[in-house]
Amino acid sequence: MPEPKWAHPEAIEREYTKTLKQYARRCQRACNELLMPEVPRLVEMAGMRSDALGESEESDEGTWADRLNEILGTVLAALLGRRAQQVFEGMAGPASASDVGVAEFGERVSRFNLRQFVKLVRRVYGEPYAKAEPDLDKLMRAWELENLKLIRSIPERYVDDLQGVIIRAINEGQSATDLRDTIRATYDKPVNRAQLIANDQIGKLNGRLTQYRQQAIGIDEYYWRGVLDWRERAHHRRRERKSFKWSKPPWDGHPGQPIHCRCWASPKWPPRDEVTLQ
Repeated sequence: MPEPKWAHPEAIEREYTKTLKQYARRCQRACNELLMPEVPRLVEMAGMRSDALGESEESDEGTWADRLNEILGTVLAALLGRRAQQVFEGMAGPASASDVGVAEFGERVSRFNLRQFVKLVRRVYGEPYAKAEPDLDKLMRAWELENLKLIRSIPERYVDDLQGVIIRAINEGQSATDLRDTIRATYDKPVNRAQLIANDQIGKLNGRLTQYRQQAIGIDEYYWRGVLDWRERAHHRRRERKSFKWSKPPWDGHPGQPIHCRCWASPKWPPRDEVTLQ
């Protein structure tokens, strides 16, 4: 009988990716509504001096850098749900990190993982897996908090990076039209980061649950297994079918823990009398 593959929760990952991308696209809307109308004035203010960041007489508005900081503060406040929510009217998806439903996605991954583990245990030992999981809530809560922090970082990092992009563009003497194009060129960045987070975090949780459940019944070792396609890391390929102890992870972590790792841990099944299924 062929060895079963430990499946990846692809459907859940796709839905999580879609949800995080919807949230990330709010960055574009906020910039279009709150930043773009201010671009001509920023360029005009910067043109009032020979050195954009040099000393000059300040108007009641302050320097152009002060005004940019104020505008981006408004953009970030809107993205974090603190003000100007009307700019997102009609947009699909979550309005904040708290609306993503991180805990619910985590529970779906846990149920997916459990179904596989129950099936494998019955196949190997002919008995059901019915062991209590008293520490599972701690694992799930840690993953939830980590994800909420990462999701909130999407607009925070974007606005922070955008400020540097705009400052450099203005100091280079870009016109209002060119500056708008420069800003638009950054719109994919938060969406790409959202995809990275979703892909990485679903795989990480699946890997942690696999480790938790294997160790819970007394499985101390596993065989490293990979997808073995062109995306596979060379050093992960070299680990294929080699055994590792859960207590001694490889230098970059157990399967599923490195960024975008799609590998999995195939159990090194002990004799029946060395495992605890109830």
